[in-house]
Amino acid sequence: MRSDLLTLTAESLAALANVGVVKRAQKELQEGKGPQVHEEPDGTVVGTFADGVVTRLPPGKALKDAPCGCNARLVCRHRVALVLAYARVAQEAAPPDAPETRQDSSPGTLADAALEAVLGARVMSDARSARRRGVLCEVLRPGAASDVPTVRLPSATVRFLAHAELAHARCDCVTGGGCVHVALACWAMREADRRDASRESLLLDLKDGEAPTADDAGWARALEPAVMLLREGVDQSRASLGQSFAVARAELSGATWLAFGLEDIEQALGWHRARSARYRAAELRFLLAELFARVRAASPPGGELPARAVVGQGEALETRLDRVRWVSLGARVDSDGRRRTLEVFLADPDMASVFAMEHAWDTPEGEPLPEGPDLGRRRVAGATWDVLARGQVVTQAAVRRANREVRLEGSRIVATSVTLQTGDFESLPPPVRVDDVRALRESWLARPPRMLRPKARAEDVHAVLVGAVHEVAFDSARQEVRATLEDAHGQSFTLVRGFRAAAPRALEVLSATLNGDHGPVVWVAGPMRWSGSGLELEPTLLTADRVVVPDLDAGEAVRPLLGGPSRRDAAEPLRARIDAMAGLLEEAMHRGLRHLEGDYPGRARALAVTLEDAGLRDLGLRLRRLAESIVAGREAAWDWAHAAVRLALLED
Repeated sequence: MRSDLLTLTAESLAALANVGVVKRAQKELQEGKGPQVHEEPDGTVVGTFADGVVTRLPPGKALKDAPCGCNARLVCRHRVALVLAYARVAQEAAPPDAPETRQDSSPGTLADAALEAVLGARVMSDARSARRRGVLCEVLRPGAASDVPTVRLPSATVRFLAHAELAHARCDCVTGGGCVHVALACWAMREADRRDASRESLLLDLKDGEAPTADDAGWARALEPAVMLLREGVDQSRASLGQSFAVARAELSGATWLAFGLEDIEQALGWHRARSARYRAAELRFLLAELFARVRAASPPGGELPARAVVGQGEALETRLDRVRWVSLGARVDSDGRRRTLEVFLADPDMASVFAMEHAWDTPEGEPLPEGPDLGRRRVAGATWDVLARGQVVTQAAVRRANREVRLEGSRIVATSVTLQTGDFESLPPPVRVDDVRALRESWLARPPRMLRPKARAEDVHAVLVGAVHEVAFDSARQEVRATLEDAHGQSFTLVRGFRAAAPRALEVLSATLNGDHGPVVWVAGPMRWSGSGLELEPTLLTADRVVVPDLDAGEAVRPLLGGPSRRDAAEPLRARIDAMAGLLEEAMHRGLRHLEGDYPGRARALAVTLEDAGLRDLGLRLRRLAESIVAGREAAWDWAHAAVRLALLED
C-alpha cells in the first residue's frame, strides 16, 4: 500500500491544489463518479475515469508532476479524486483489526542519502553551505499549532503534507518544493527529534559543530540613538536624530528585528513631530524597551532563545512567494489628518499564517475626506478593496516582508485573481482557526515575550467559531461596542470595537450583525489580545448569512445603538498603579532624562512605595533605582529601560 498517499488528508490536498478542486472531487466520489483504481507492481496507482481520462501516481513524484490524461499543469481534480478513491479502496480492503496504515513518521528520520536522491546533489550542497553559516528554525510538530509537521525558516515555511514523503513537501518560496529549504527543514526536524521528541514546538539554531556565532558588536550600536533619545527627550528631539537611527540600521549586519525596531521608532518620532493622531506614547515606550530587551537577550551569556532569533539575523527582508491562496479575515481603516489607511488581513491556509496588506491615500485640501465604504470601492489587483476584504486571492505576484507584510508586484498583477468567499473558515488550520479560546490562551502562555518574538504584524489575528452571542451593548462613555461571545466549547471571550472617524457607521453595522439582523453569527475574525478581564477580539469580519466587514459596510438601514452600563474593571485599583508608572516612564521619555528636575524623583519614589504595597515589588524596585540615578546625575537610560521592560512584561 502507498502509505504516502494514505497520509494525504483533504486539507493537505487543498494545500497542493485548492479547496474548490478538493470539494469537486469529493462530490464526484459521493455521486459514484470516481475512478476505477488499481495498483501496479512498482507501486504506481492508476485511476481510470468514466470519461476515458487515465491518471497515474508513480511513487516519489509530486501530484503536480504525476501524468494525467487531462494534461493539466497544476493539480487537477482527477489526481485529487484518485488519491481520495485510493484511500477509500484501502479502507474497504483492510480487515477490521488491521493496524493503522497512515504514515506519521517524522521527516527527521530521512537519511542524507534519501534526501539527495529526491532533492539532488546541487540542492544538498547549497543546503550544507547554509547550515555551515547557521539557520534559525522553528519546528512545529502536529498538534494545536500545526496539523502537519512544519518548519519555519527565516525566508520560507515548509510543510510536510505527507510527513516523511518529500514529494509532497510544500514550501512557500518561489520554487514551491524540492528546494534548499526542504533539506534544511528535514535537518531541523532531525535535530528537534534528537533534543526533545515530545515538544510540539522547538526553536533551534541549526549549524554545523562549532560554527561561529554571529558577531553582536553591531547590535549594541543599535542602542546608541535610543540612549541619545532618552537622554534628550522626545519633545527636544530634532529631525536630524532620524539620521542616527538610519545609520544604526545600516550597521546592523542583517539583524532584521533590530532594524525594524529602529525603523518603527523613527516613524513614531516622525508622527510626533507632525502631531499625527497615529502617535502613541505607549507604543514608543514599548518600542524603546523592546530594543533594549533584544540587545540584552542576545548579548553573552545569552538566554534560552538563540541570539539569532532575538535579533532576527538571517531573516530575509523580502521573499518572493510561489503561487499562494489567501482567505481574507476582513479589514480595518484608520485616519491621520487627511490620510486614510486600509489594512486587510489575509490568511494562508497552506502555511497556517496571517499576513497584512496595507494601502494609504492622502486627500488633497478642499476635497471631501473618504470614509471606509468609499475606500472599499477603490481598485486593487483587478477588484475592489471591499471584495478583497471579503474574498479570497490566488496570486503568483506576491512578495512577503519579514514582518508578514505582503504586497502585489505591479508587473505581475495579471497573475492575480480575487473572488468573493463563502465565509466558511473550517478549512483554515490552527492556530489561525480557533475553536477553543482557552487552548489558544494556554498556547500564548508558552510563547516568549512579545518583545523577543519575531515582529509579525498579524501574529494574533484569528478566526473564532462562535457558539453564542450575549450582552451586546454600546458604552457611550468609552465610545465602543462590547459583547460577550462563546466559542464552540462554551468558553467566553469579549468582542470590543471602538469608534474611529474613518468608519463612522462601523459600530451600528457591528451591533446589528451581533443582534442577528443577518442571521446567527457563525465566525468572527480579527486581532486578539489578553486584557485584565480576559481575551478580547477587535472584529474585522463576521460571517452570518453573509460576510460582514464593519469598517467597509455602508451601514444603511441598521438599527440604532443600544446603550448599556459603562464597563467597570475589577482590577481598576491595580490598573491605576500600573498606568501611573507608565505615565511616569512616558513623561521621562518625552522630557528627557537630563531634564527631569524638581519633584520627579520624589513622585517616582512615592509611586514605588505604592507599587510595592500592592505586591508589585519588582516594578517598585526598578522605579526606585531610576529615581536614584536621576538624583545622582548618573546615566539613567538603562535604569529607564529595565523599568520599561518589566512594565511591558506585565502588560504582555
